[in-house]
Amino acid sequence: MAALEENITKPIKPGLPPPPSADFFQPAQWEVLYSLLDAVLPAVAPASVAPRQETDGKLGAIIVPDDEFKTIIDKAAGSSTEPPSRAALEAFFSRNITEDPQVREDCLRMIAMSARREALAKLLSLMNTYIGSRLLTGYWGPITTQPSHVRQAILQSWVASRWPTMRSLGKSITSIALKSVTTSSGLLHQLSGYSDVPRDWKATASYDFSFPASNLPMSQAEGAHHLFENAGIVDKVLFDEGEGNRAVGVEGVWTSRGPNGRLDVPESERVRRKVRVQAKKVIIAAGSFRSPVILMASGIENPQLGKNLHLHPSNVVTATFGHDTDPNGSGIITSCCSEFDNQDGKGHGVKLEPTCMVPYTCLTMFPWRNGVDTKLMLLRYQRLNSFISITRDRDSGEVRRDPVTGRPLVDYTVSEFDQKHAEEGVVALTKILYVSGADEIQPYYPNLAPFARTLKTGAVEDTDTQERIEDPEKTDPAFAEWLRELRARGNKPPSGQWSAAHQMGSCRMGASPEEGVVDERGKVWGKEGLYVADSSVFPSASGVNPMITIQAIADWISRGVDKELRDEGSV
Repeated sequence: MAALEENITKPIKPGLPPPPSADFFQPAQWEVLYSLLDAVLPAVAPASVAPRQETDGKLGAIIVPDDEFKTIIDKAAGSSTEPPSRAALEAFFSRNITEDPQVREDCLRMIAMSARREALAKLLSLMNTYIGSRLLTGYWGPITTQPSHVRQAILQSWVASRWPTMRSLGKSITSIALKSVTTSSGLLHQLSGYSDVPRDWKATASYDFSFPASNLPMSQAEGAHHLFENAGIVDKVLFDEGEGNRAVGVEGVWTSRGPNGRLDVPESERVRRKVRVQAKKVIIAAGSFRSPVILMASGIENPQLGKNLHLHPSNVVTATFGHDTDPNGSGIITSCCSEFDNQDGKGHGVKLEPTCMVPYTCLTMFPWRNGVDTKLMLLRYQRLNSFISITRDRDSGEVRRDPVTGRPLVDYTVSEFDQKHAEEGVVALTKILYVSGADEIQPYYPNLAPFARTLKTGAVEDTDTQERIEDPEKTDPAFAEWLRELRARGNKPPSGQWSAAHQMGSCRMGASPEEGVVDERGKVWGKEGLYVADSSVFPSASGVNPMITIQAIADWISRGVDKELRDEGSV
């Protein structure tokens, strides 16, 4: 155990390195993007201050009558047991999100990593022309010249468009805005009551890691950068110089920390070296996105490499309750419903679970209708609970390697077969939330309004009751009508909102090279000394959270490698 670090009252922030250069977009393209992001969560101001706003040069707010603005603030003030001051709420509503430099920076970091940024750049340039603007927005003038209410109306037309491409564009813009603001807006965190650090956090002794545990928990922005696929250093596997069939090591780039061990320093102040590590055996365990890409970069050819990708596609349902739910302090997956996990008789279906309430994970895909309603939703954070219908997917996708950047490109569309299973879970979740007393229920379905409870009956006060609970679809006509609309709208890609809970199968284990990338011992077909030991070797999607299965497979494969080394006299 590592020693307790003295005198620490809160986690030590690792910091973020300087953001990447923004020059992949021209300044005019950034302005078009910012004008769209501001339409997602626009500034709202009462009519009485509109003349002053013009005088101050602060154009871009949606102007509403004074009494309507007062009603908005009243609703916001009723969102939690201990609401912020009215002045703070008014300040939140009166700001466009891109006025916050942290939101702009988060947006920059996100788009810099996107494989689609060149396509987005062309689209932004097109919108800055008269003809392109007319085609995409219905107006001759560029979108940057349009007032806020017009930009919001344009975005609403995209989200509700009959054209899938336009719906996808609307979904992308709203998701970028919500991800950036929920991750990086200090004002939103303050007003919503969210904190990256638990209320009762205290420094404790921890296991010896290769990083200081005093950096945990990280903020949403720092965690997204440091804890996921950042800084994967292995580029390819090295093979012997003979027939080239035996793995003898790996090659990659090592990057040092900055002065004083910091990570928030420019690349120019950090040492980068190409490194070759020699090994008797090489085990790839980079996950279902990166493991196949490393093998592809290493010259491995196999018809199944990158194929058979399973993602446990999930739909989210978020409910608002009339009381605080303590989302910041609650655990995740504290319960599980398995009633719908075998809908086809072959083990394919869904499990229903409460999900993580870190804002960017549960609110980024919230169905957007307008700016005011979305800002009100964000302020209700303390009264929200989110749940997932997580699907054991029968059908699969593919991982490819970007020929320019070397990063993984994911090609996956949820099949109609798996969509139907997920929808059964969504309907079940809405019924569970109804009888649990939720005031408002919002599945993440495009253009589906939330169900707002009108009947005060139907909620089960005693959750331990053994009495039969009536199906609310049969007892509440309004709820039944809303479920009919839910089923009619569906959640079909590309406009439907899906999340990937777990990644599996892209280096599938199989009985022959035609059926899989690795054999039953995890060894890559046609190569010696090269193994894969992670979720990518799953032959199909697991029916449960794959953590224990991953551990078991890694244990099995590593024991086999150990036996081979001993048989060879290498240990």
